[in-house]
Amino acid sequence: MNYWRMSFRYGSGGESALAKCIEKGVAAANIFNDYNEPLPDLRDITESTFSKLWEEGEYNSPTARMTMCGMRYRMGVGDVIYAKENREMVSCGIITSEYDYDPNILDGEFEWPHFVRVNWDLNFKPVQALLGAERITLLRLNEGRIAELKRILEASGQSLLVPPVNPYSVYPDGQNKLQDCQQWGPGYPPQGVGSPDP
Repeated sequence: MNYWRMSFRYGSGGESALAKCIEKGVAAANIFNDYNEPLPDLRDITESTFSKLWEEGEYNSPTARMTMCGMRYRMGVGDVIYAKENREMVSCGIITSEYDYDPNILDGEFEWPHFVRVNWDLNFKPVQALLGAERITLLRLNEGRIAELKRILEASGQSLLVPPVNPYSVYPDGQNKLQDCQQWGPGYPPQGVGSPDP
């Protein structure tokens, strides 16, 4: 399992797509080359083919390459993502799907068709958290950054998000009940994970 930090603004001062991503239950992104051509659907593209596509398509930003490579080939179901806005972590969630592509995933409000599904924690309280590498859109957090984020969250009365192995739990009375279902956004529980007994 990995922890990620992601920014949801287009460029350094562009409009934020985070609210729309939370509404749709996703973390989405898009990359354009020097000719304003978007990066194509990567669902059937291997990592080695991606490198060739990147070079031939004249996508020159190393940060953009890290973002798309991370989203397509490194993020996994059960990973935790923290959303960054300026100097704050403003939301967090659990990734519930592998990479997918849909030009209409954000209802046409943003041209960000590359995405993973996320169960966003709707009760998260924003905290100031500068973890370094602030200009990187998608960053896999190393142990030092995770420890610092944990310290910051605990100082604010919160804890580091740890995904449940299974969102359902059998209580002593024998009934299956969702754990903390009220705090999660669209798409909870993850598809195919822990269905309740009929």
